Amino acid sequence: MSKKSEKQSKVFISFGDVAGGFKPVSAAAGLPSSMSTPLPLYGGSDSELVILSKKLMKKDGVTKIKAIQDLVGVLNTKSEATLAEFLVFFVYAFSKLYLEDHRVIREKLCSILLTVVRVERRLLAPHMKTLIGPWWMLTGDPVGDVAVTSYESFCAAIPPKKRQLVLVYLSSSILTEAVKNIHLRPETLCDLSLTPIDEAEERLERVMVSTLASIEKFVTTLSAEQNLQLARGTADVGVESFGETVMTYKDLFTQAMWSKCLESKFVLVRRAAYQLIATLALHTPEVLTTRDISNKSSIDFFKLFLSCLLVETSVLNLHVLLASFVTVTTSIPAFFDIASVTEDVVPVLLHLLQPNAPFALEYVLPIAGSLPPEQVALLEPASADPTAALKQSQSQQSMCGFLQQLFDFAEQKAAEGGVQSLRSEVVAGKVKSGRRNAAEKMNVHKMLQQQSQRAECVVLGIQTDVCAVELATLLLLRRSTSFSSSISSLKENQISDNVEAVVSQLVQSIIITVQSATVALRGETTKGNLFQKAVEASVSDVAISPGSAQVKETARAALGAIGRSLLQLHRAALMEMHIS
Repeated sequence: MSKKSEKQSKVFISFGDVAGGFKPVSAAAGLPSSMSTPLPLYGGSDSELVILSKKLMKKDGVTKIKAIQDLVGVLNTKSEATLAEFLVFFVYAFSKLYLEDHRVIREKLCSILLTVVRVERRLLAPHMKTLIGPWWMLTGDPVGDVAVTSYESFCAAIPPKKRQLVLVYLSSSILTEAVKNIHLRPETLCDLSLTPIDEAEERLERVMVSTLASIEKFVTTLSAEQNLQLARGTADVGVESFGETVMTYKDLFTQAMWSKCLESKFVLVRRAAYQLIATLALHTPEVLTTRDISNKSSIDFFKLFLSCLLVETSVLNLHVLLASFVTVTTSIPAFFDIASVTEDVVPVLLHLLQPNAPFALEYVLPIAGSLPPEQVALLEPASADPTAALKQSQSQQSMCGFLQQLFDFAEQKAAEGGVQSLRSEVVAGKVKSGRRNAAEKMNVHKMLQQQSQRAECVVLGIQTDVCAVELATLLLLRRSTSFSSSISSLKENQISDNVEAVVSQLVQSIIITVQSATVALRGETTKGNLFQKAVEASVSDVAISPGSAQVKETARAALGAIGRSLLQLHRAALMEMHIS
């Protein structure tokens, strides 16, 4: 053996160490039936470890933290034989303590593993099947230091070229732990006679988020072929030859699991579920599209996923959900074959256009843009003759009704502008530069006192207008009978004059809004005013000719310019609020 290979054999646990040479322990073996069941104490001969092990299992958090910190410091001085005795106790203690609320305890648990790896890595090999589930769950811990330490200790134990093989071999243990965590309840996770219900629910939320994030990391670590094997149940996992239950993706990603996560009252759990769905769509879409005729699980999943768009209350979650939706529809062309556009998707779009959704277009755009060409083609009759929709099928009527509502919304925004009252003042010439009388100065002073609120209103108003322009441009570029042609090859006569007019009106409306913002927010602006400079740059950037012959190119350029201008305005507004 070369020096290099000899050194490497001492640094890592090899795949052979994990997969052979010992009788595997079931992922569930030795785990307590209840979270409150006492775990075995260290029964070795080292008196120092006896004391620290007892302290580690105390209920008092401070005692646990002190014990685990001391263990990190003394384990590297112990012999291999002593460490081997200690690990028999520690792998069981780990399975309970990794659920602890205190971040230091969870982080130091991984530090102990890292210490063992550095002393003698192969001591962990006989315990990997019992240990890997809780160990991997911590790689998704919401606390960054815990997640990093957990993954660092895993990487220190397994050589880079063998990590995927080891994870697949141990996948049943990992998935078993994930299934157990997903279906935990506050009363099974904590003793409610000792723990307040709100603390128990906080712990449950963290454990579920950690579990979902760790499974997302698991999926992204494996290759596409390995994920496919786990989805189909054909992976070479390390339990088949011993008659144990094989856990696959089908056992984890069930309708019950998605219902619990997507309908959870915990905001962070729902967000983690949305992110996991996007990752699955990219790396192993078969998990989401495999159709079980007996229970129509994939159909139910897609309906549940779409219903989240109707009930999600967190703005940040809605952004993540929309990004996930776009990823799913882009990565899974069969999505619209499984979920009905007219029955499942259009109601969501119409819901997002309701008056109580001020930023509806931000969410409507990605959904409308992801519709399949044959569905968008249904919009064509309404462009030439809106009454033609009444002569079409119910499916076409639904789509044409949605189109009409979009255009009504866009035209309304074009007529109103971003800030209606300010726009009318500018147009009427009521706000003028130059000298002001005392009353006007008092009004300006009051306006400046409300600067932060006014700035936010203007920025949000411009955002709404920008969304309307993007929407109209989306329809401008997509609404054509020749969907097989690329956007750049569309002819002028294939583009609706109505859409062109709406785009031009909306861009001009934004220019007026920006000009209004200058006068209303700052009054007599100075040459060095940051907001003024941003406004001047924005106005010159987005100005286009309404009668331009190259509407497509102009619209694209205008959208890019508007995006940059909006960013400038937002930054300048925030800076002005802090400076004043």
